[in-house]
Amino acid sequence: MRWERIDNVRREMVERGMSSLIVSDPMSIYYLSDVYIEPGERMLALLIKPDAVKLYVNALFPVEQQDGLEICVLNDGFEPTIQLSQDVSGIVGIDKNWPSRFLLALMERASIKPVVGSPAVDICRMHKDAWEMEEMRKASAGNDRVMERTIRQLREGMTERELAAIMTKIYDEEGMPRVAFDPLICFGENGAFPHHETGDSKLKPGDSVIIDTGHRWGMYCSDMTRTVFFKSCTDEQRNVYDIVNKANRAGESVARPGIALRDVDAAARNVIIAAGYGEFFTHRTGHGIGIDVHEPPDVAATNSQLAEVGMVFSVEPGIYLPGKFGVRIEDLVAMTEDGCEVLNHHTHDLIIVD
Repeated sequence: MRWERIDNVRREMVERGMSSLIVSDPMSIYYLSDVYIEPGERMLALLIKPDAVKLYVNALFPVEQQDGLEICVLNDGFEPTIQLSQDVSGIVGIDKNWPSRFLLALMERASIKPVVGSPAVDICRMHKDAWEMEEMRKASAGNDRVMERTIRQLREGMTERELAAIMTKIYDEEGMPRVAFDPLICFGENGAFPHHETGDSKLKPGDSVIIDTGHRWGMYCSDMTRTVFFKSCTDEQRNVYDIVNKANRAGESVARPGIALRDVDAAARNVIIAAGYGEFFTHRTGHGIGIDVHEPPDVAATNSQLAEVGMVFSVEPGIYLPGKFGVRIEDLVAMTEDGCEVLNHHTHDLIIVD
């Protein structure tokens, strides 16, 4: 059990007036207990109260006993909320990801006032401790190495899927076999779709190549994007690349504890707007990352939250020109006592692969 983290969550619960908190997200349960289970459609819940912590888990998923953790084993095929309903009352924080079928069943059996409880955990997860920061550094360093090796594998006629398969083998060789997310490999005009699904398009001379990828170091995620060009690069491609690179640097240059996250977004976005491509930057500038690849906080125009020491988030501006190509450059940055630490060190120089 991670009792220091549990105590941090309890303090957040008090501030929000919760008598108890039901955590159901598997990664949040892992964060708080070191127990990782993917329950599928079955109920998994960690109940946090001022004086107790209890895990409700299906009998199909054996869990080792831990000091201070009570375990309630649920028989498969029976209503899983019966025991939980006897252990809660009053204002109960509910995980934002808890399926409604469990919440509605609980509300039928218990006199509770449900409130969204996830912020009590999310705030704690946003602030990485020294050990977590080191895991994030290792994850990003590994991602840098994989990116460098992957770019060298580009060959005319290969498909996006073939490059993704090669990259998977490289991750294995680098000791990072666990996927954080399926890689986004975009050749040519596919790069105009920020979340294009890696497919069977074949690489040809003149294509831009977007590689957006991340695996895990232990349980901690990496995430980075680089754009390179195959055989040749037009003046337009070179210009767009230069603009996106400047936007990335602008966002990273202002990122520091105390700045509003919307101002990080604005610093990057304004470079692209000033260059006349504002309508082609179609997503937020970044997202938080940790044991999930996307977690709070958002680096977005609508987020007035201040950056704080311990946060790690992406800075990933892009320009996407329909029917032509796209460019995105993404690094992870960590907020430290000294300011901003960029975790990715793979070059931003424009690369043309021969």
